Amino acid sequence: MLCFVSITSGIAQVLVKRQVTLMGSVFEISLVDRDSAITNQHIDEVISEIDRIENLISEWRPQTQIAAVNRNAGIKPVKVDREVFELTKRAIQYAQNSGGAFDISIVALDKVWVFDGSMTTMPTEDLVKRSVAKVGYQHIRLDSASSTIFLELPGMKIGFGSIGKGYAADRGRDIMKAKGIEAV
Repeated sequence: MLCFVSITSGIAQVLVKRQVTLMGSVFEISLVDRDSAITNQHIDEVISEIDRIENLISEWRPQTQIAAVNRNAGIKPVKVDREVFELTKRAIQYAQNSGGAFDISIVALDKVWVFDGSMTTMPTEDLVKRSVAKVGYQHIRLDSASSTIFLELPGMKIGFGSIGKGYAADRGRDIMKAKGIEAV
């Protein structure tokens, strides 16, 4: 944690920076306020918000709503919080706007390509074909009235690694701005 104090217009301003690893990434949270203790409490609130979002949308944590959606692919729709529903709806819009270049269902390839340095051989062509068959935002069904997500294909998965971190950062910023903290 870094803490800097400056005087602006006769008012002491404290810049507090803290790094934390959440959602598989390093977040650096920087806030400016009048008191370092209060500023640290605000940073704790931002961290709590990021953690809350991760507990909704992580496909890696088995208790999350998205993990439940993935487990029920091809079986049944899963009721999710409105926030998760709207984020999924937004992701599908991004996929449509990009002609499929952006697609949250790419997570189905998680068994084919492992990006942790452990792969020693290329996946077989058959494995790639079987995995790619599970990708396609067009197979994500949303029911707004019941706030459910249904993945039509067994073995299909969705994940928010591509937009979830930005969403969490935006939510943290919005919470701080609502508290009157302008320098976030």
